[in-house]
Amino acid sequence: MKSLFFFGELPPTAVHGISLSNELNIKILSDYFKIKIVEEVVPLRLHNKFSIMKICIQGKNILHAVSNLIFFKYDLLYLCYSVSFFGSLKNLIIIKTYKFFNETGVVVVHLHRGDFYCYIKNKKNKFISEKILNSVDKMICLSEKYIKYFNRYKNLEAKILRNTVYVSDNYKNNENENENENINIIYLSNYIKEKGIIDLLKAFSVIKNKYPHVFLSCYGNFSDPSLKTEICSFNSNQISINGPIYGRDKFRKISESNLLILPSWSEGQPLILLEAMALGVPILTTSTGDIYEMLGEDYQFIYSPGDINALTYMIIDFLDFKNPRKISKYFIDRFSKYYSPESHRKNLLNIFID
Repeated sequence: MKSLFFFGELPPTAVHGISLSNELNIKILSDYFKIKIVEEVVPLRLHNKFSIMKICIQGKNILHAVSNLIFFKYDLLYLCYSVSFFGSLKNLIIIKTYKFFNETGVVVVHLHRGDFYCYIKNKKNKFISEKILNSVDKMICLSEKYIKYFNRYKNLEAKILRNTVYVSDNYKNNENENENENINIIYLSNYIKEKGIIDLLKAFSVIKNKYPHVFLSCYGNFSDPSLKTEICSFNSNQISINGPIYGRDKFRKISESNLLILPSWSEGQPLILLEAMALGVPILTTSTGDIYEMLGEDYQFIYSPGDINALTYMIIDFLDFKNPRKISKYFIDRFSKYYSPESHRKNLLNIFID
């Protein structure tokens, strides 16, 4: 059995789309590889912050990974592409160390983000990106839009691997569309400014007085105290701010909702949208990343990131929408066709097993 070295974030230390995807992929690959995991540990409270503590933590993460690659030999190196300068530098150090001590080893890098082109507009970022890509053997992308770019690099093979989620059939077919009942809207993501949570709360604060039967429930982990204070200030009889939920509780809450909103400014293929699709729950979200490809070019409840007015009017448009059951069927069929666990497993193994 071949050996594989994985470096990246995993739950429960980190709970977000990338870490959950990593966990799923590692579980599948563990049937075919002897896997050594070095977990990348970065507390959520340090998200998008530059501090001595974060440098020390990342230094420890890199040292742990590098020491393993120096003293042990692995057939494959698998890690996630970090779309930040220092994150990319970390990737480069690990990849170069692996290649120096294992010239025949295969480097597989997984790009989970949808903002790579924006990232490389910066000359410094593009320079370090070139260094990384010239040392990578296989690049995993979420969609077609990066394949042509990565295939320009000699000896680099780019492959598509769409995300997936496992959802029990017991929760599917959301049909709560009685106009006389309350309308339940759900936000389910970490409370990070870039996730657009403040945009949503401001938009809903305008709407709630006109629609007393509409309720917004928010769930997630808080990233820092000041943002928590701002978010909690929106608490009311129609807006509830809650901590994170997982597993059956999460799927039950989504399936009981009439609409899931993800107002994020930057995404790849968000797992929360796949979960809503699999459950047949209508979605209102931004046009960032691969969301158009996920939901379909003609899907109507998509708006530009950061546009609070557009978000406000789009929520109102949804409240006036007469046939949410049509959306439910559309999403369940689309998930089954493009994002099923079966097709994900097949494509993942085609990438790692030649």
